[in-house]
Amino acid sequence: ARQYALAQNQACRACHDRVFEAYERSVHANRVREGKAAAPVCGDCHPPHGVVPAPAQGGPQDACLACHADAAKLHDQWLPNAENHLRAVTCSACHAPGALPRVDLQLQRGAQPLSDADGAVQFARRARAADANADGLDANELRALLAELERGGGKVSLRGRIELRSGVEAHGLPETARAIRDCARCHDASAAPVQHVTISVLDASGRPVRHDAHKEILNSATTWDALRGFYAIGGTRFKLLDIVLAVGLVGGLAVPALHYALRRQFRRPPADDGGRE
Repeated sequence: ARQYALAQNQACRACHDRVFEAYERSVHANRVREGKAAAPVCGDCHPPHGVVPAPAQGGPQDACLACHADAAKLHDQWLPNAENHLRAVTCSACHAPGALPRVDLQLQRGAQPLSDADGAVQFARRARAADANADGLDANELRALLAELERGGGKVSLRGRIELRSGVEAHGLPETARAIRDCARCHDASAAPVQHVTISVLDASGRPVRHDAHKEILNSATTWDALRGFYAIGGTRFKLLDIVLAVGLVGGLAVPALHYALRRQFRRPPADDGGRE
């Protein structure tokens, strides 16, 4: 069975040459060349009789964790809120340090991804209509799009995750030692992932249909309610709320200080006792 799986890699290469080139540079391909029986080949992550897009099977994490079952436990030893990170950041976003990342905001109705399987949502048409300048959705345009989608019934929200812009690069994972462990790579206003933002739904096959958005929507008070499912401290922050918090803190300190100053200013002088001690 192993020899057959190795031979079938070449069949995949006939159509997916770019993906295969990336895979050949990966730690997985190195392990295959070393003769490691557990090293994954194409068919291990993409069952040949049931190939589906990664989003349809819950995301690339599902494929990774099938072999790396101890990943969550290992990350928990050094990564704060490891469970949240593994839910909001794809494995390849950190394990392919040279690739370009993005923030994808998936439209949801309730807890389920919004799907255009029957064509009723017409996401692509509605997104183009909302994007008046054809330069990506800004905060007001996104708010209008959400309102339009909600007319179909049920509140619509956005669930974000950090992923790679190209799925091809996810196949070229290097050694684990090269994985990103620098918090600022995501938790910073100039972090690479938050420079490229997309809005997406799933089509009938489970593939994402995306539309570009302005990165400022991650910081906008206009869309904060829909974006509660995605927040990276330092990288995505609602600056208006920061200002309100700062004003509240200053006001909270100023009131008792003013009260104390007024008491000293208008304090009555001690009564004259006629010189008696």
